Amino acid sequence: MKGRQRVIDVSNILEFIEDVKEQLTNKLQHKYMKNIISTPSIDEDKLLLLCSFLEPFSTAEKPLHAHAVSVMLVQFALDTHDLVSTQQLPSDTSLEKERQLTVLAGDYYSGLYYFLLSQAGDITFIQRLATAIKKTNISKMFLYRNEVKTLEEMIHHFTLIETAVFTALTEYFEQPKWTKLFLNVLLTKRFLYEKQCLLNDEKTLFTETFKRYMKRNSINKREGIAMLDSYIETNRNALIDGDEFTKSEEMKKYIKSLLIHETSMGRRVNDARI
Repeated sequence: MKGRQRVIDVSNILEFIEDVKEQLTNKLQHKYMKNIISTPSIDEDKLLLLCSFLEPFSTAEKPLHAHAVSVMLVQFALDTHDLVSTQQLPSDTSLEKERQLTVLAGDYYSGLYYFLLSQAGDITFIQRLATAIKKTNISKMFLYRNEVKTLEEMIHHFTLIETAVFTALTEYFEQPKWTKLFLNVLLTKRFLYEKQCLLNDEKTLFTETFKRYMKRNSINKREGIAMLDSYIETNRNALIDGDEFTKSEEMKKYIKSLLIHETSMGRRVNDARI
């Protein structure tokens, strides 16, 4: 779908974000769901990036709020399924029941995105998101099964996990410049977070995979952190020195606002150098 994007207007974007957040909140207010799993928190970073991209395409004749809500619901579904324990449990335990209900919660969010886009009549975008979900799950499978042997493979799969849903959106609107921006912003912020988790010995899918890689290759923690720093710097430089699209003063200010934005994970990334 080829779209014509208007100039970014901060006030319009903020209004768009509030509308999307309200719709998301309403969709998540399911009495039974609230009893079995905590309501997922909204990733403010991804929401800002998503709405900044979509709002200039949105018109009175073809509003795109449903598309924004759908993308966030897909992210909720994927994140919720990540909460499911892979530990073997007796079938009659409360923990096993909780695990089954968590799976159903993720499926519920997936069903909501499908329903919303069906109502909007955008079957093509449903197909794009379904493909992105498939790619994400395949990459997670490789990591959980410990089938990744090289750093390049690991970065490839984590890139897909973090960005597949969002790049499906930019590709749908045929905006390759935004695809590159999404990749670099999301990966910069994600790996800054994962670096902090590694420093604090917190367990995530990335840190556990990376630790296995370091052990196989006799890499100590200090060296591993240095590798992450190098990768973060590469992505940050790609944002700063990328192309004409990101070199304008307006885009530089916008990118900096993304990099210093308060993250939904509770940490401030305040070392952006733009």
